[in-house]
Amino acid sequence: MLTYFASKPKRSTVERLPDRTLLVTLNDNIRRGEDVSGPEGENSERWEADQYTLVIPALPGIERSVEENFDDWLRRAKNTPAPEATGKQRLDDLEAAMIEIASIVGGGE
Repeated sequence: MLTYFASKPKRSTVERLPDRTLLVTLNDNIRRGEDVSGPEGENSERWEADQYTLVIPALPGIERSVEENFDDWLRRAKNTPAPEATGKQRLDDLEAAMIEIASIVGGGE
């Protein structure tokens, strides 16, 4: 998925998730985009990349493997379909969004 960044992204990152899994993020085709102007006229650089993610079991040495075998991991990520959210997950996400919106507009404390 095309993703935008405020600074040049790393080619890969590995983050530990609470359920003993790892989120592997791979950025392919990293390129500098057109600078963007902020609300007060200041210019900020913008980067973009094709981003792919995998959630895998937490195993030792994954970070090093991703760095050393980036192309193999990227190929795997491109060929792995994105998991579909369950009905319960969609409802949980909707509820969280509604609570956040309510707190922004003053409907929740």
